Amino acid sequence: MSGDLSKQNWFKLALATPLIAGLTHLALQSLYSVPAPACETRDVSFKIVFDDRVGFPQMIRQSTIEKMLGPEYEIVGRSQPGQGRDSRDCPIQQHGGLLKLRIPPEANPAEIADRLEQLSRVKFVTFCGQDQPK
Repeated sequence: MSGDLSKQNWFKLALATPLIAGLTHLALQSLYSVPAPACETRDVSFKIVFDDRVGFPQMIRQSTIEKMLGPEYEIVGRSQPGQGRDSRDCPIQQHGGLLKLRIPPEANPAEIADRLEQLSRVKFVTFCGQDQPK
């Protein structure tokens, strides 16, 4: 009969089924492992202590943050228009001033603090805490 499967066809089907199931599983897994949308961020604060020889105010620029950490990092505490070249820049008025950043949920604040310490004229950076996820 033309509609019946022969033993050879059953054997081929039995061998192919796990392969097809595995490929389907991998395809579905890749769909569920898509990175979180950009709206799922959190705001964290860092205390920035500059070298004693630094005069104030100091400006931490959004462009510098993007170069150091990536475009998904954004300064939250922004300057008033006219204070900096970019309205997203953050003025620091004193030693121990605060810098608030919006960061991806998987980012490690301790690693960010280490990277921020590489800024010129910065003595040290301390992670102060975080706000609720956005």
